[in-house]
Amino acid sequence: MSSNAMADEPSSKRAKTTSQSTSSLLKAWLVMLITWPHKMAATRKLVKDVVVTMTMGATFAQIVGGIREASELKTAADRTASRVDGLNKRVGEVEVRMKKLEEKLARQAAEEAGKKA
Repeated sequence: MSSNAMADEPSSKRAKTTSQSTSSLLKAWLVMLITWPHKMAATRKLVKDVVVTMTMGATFAQIVGGIREASELKTAADRTASRVDGLNKRVGEVEVRMKKLEEKLARQAAEEAGKKA
């Protein structure tokens, strides 16, 4: 009998272990099935948050890029305005010279007309 009891003991332990592992596996599946929708919702929310953050980051980068571009355009416009002011000043100087030359030519023409008369 004792040999029979010994022979039965390992198989009963094996059956008990298999039963426990099957039970724990079923419990794990049950827990997963119960919590899976919540985990999926949390995962979806996390993915959505990541996408929103990336979109906001991209938008922020576009805004910063736009600000940089606007700053560069303003700098270019300031340079152009400065050049235009410089050109206007030169045009004014040329106009003054032209008036002086016209007056000088008018005086010379008057002097020559006075000499001929």
